[in-house]
Amino acid sequence: MTLSLRIKNKLGFVDGTIPKPHTNDQTSADWSCCNSMVMSWITSSVSDDIRRSIMYLETAQEMWSWLKVTYHGNDGFRVYQIRSQLRGLKQQGSMEIGTYFTKFITLWNELRFYRPSRVCKGCEKYEQEDCLMEFLVGVDQWHRHTINTILAMEPLPDVYYALNRLKLEESLRPKSLGHYRNR
Repeated sequence: MTLSLRIKNKLGFVDGTIPKPHTNDQTSADWSCCNSMVMSWITSSVSDDIRRSIMYLETAQEMWSWLKVTYHGNDGFRVYQIRSQLRGLKQQGSMEIGTYFTKFITLWNELRFYRPSRVCKGCEKYEQEDCLMEFLVGVDQWHRHTINTILAMEPLPDVYYALNRLKLEESLRPKSLGHYRNR
């Protein structure tokens, strides 16, 4: 929902950065129209029971706040689940590197949603390195040589470079060898 609101430049109606103007303000009618539109989007995206409980609120911000207080549980449990899934995620059996990567990056991006990037000098570099390391930990050890080559690079590449190197290695593997288990 926040993505849609951000795209339409209406996120401010729910987060309070576009406050309701005074009734005698000439922008009041425009604000009211936009607020009603956002309220309509919110009510159309929730169940009937929830809709009935928020339909009499006066602003999109009130609706959003109510929904957040009522349904936005503790993120700690979800972060714990994601981290557990990441630690248990391995490239297994005949799983191709692209399939493993898709599962990995989905979890990684969800974790970033709950734990947004820190704004500090060098933080982005460390977050990229963390992503790369976490990804490589789950890669099948048949790729050991490529993993070592990637880890020896200065500076460390991003996870997408590693993915492409591993996909290349996988594509060059002789088909007669089948998948690389037990090597």
